[in-house]
Amino acid sequence: MMMLFIFMSLIVSFSFSQVMSPMVLALLVVGMGVLVMFNLGLMLPLFWFSYIILLTFLGGLLIIFVYMASLCPNEPIININWLGLFGGVGLMWIQYEWWSMGDLLFMGSLSEVSVLLKMYFSGMISLVCLLVIYLLIVLLVVVDLSLFSEGSLKVK
Repeated sequence: MMMLFIFMSLIVSFSFSQVMSPMVLALLVVGMGVLVMFNLGLMLPLFWFSYIILLTFLGGLLIIFVYMASLCPNEPIININWLGLFGGVGLMWIQYEWWSMGDLLFMGSLSEVSVLLKMYFSGMISLVCLLVIYLLIVLLVVVDLSLFSEGSLKVK
């Protein structure tokens, strides 16, 4: 199950380079956030931590979405490179099959869950705290810049 979520997140991350519209990019970021939430929920015994991360992430995305919608409200959704998208999905599928055979050298005797737990919890807690503080500062700056009477979100 976890390999399926990892494979789907690889497909979504490859799609980032194929899309030009900011609204579709926001939709892809939301999809990636949901996939990361499910991966984290499968790794941990409780889903509350991943749920809180998803809510924080979606709050920041809503601010970005409103700002982008005010800057380019009539942006058409065009130019999807289908050949590149299907080629990328094919390459991702080959990589998924390779992973499912268990031939990865770097995983050796470690299971997927232990590798992902080490990635999120060993020495990464300081980086996670730094990112949380950074996102809080960015949120405060965006709120300060987009005051209703002075920002670019003025109602005409």
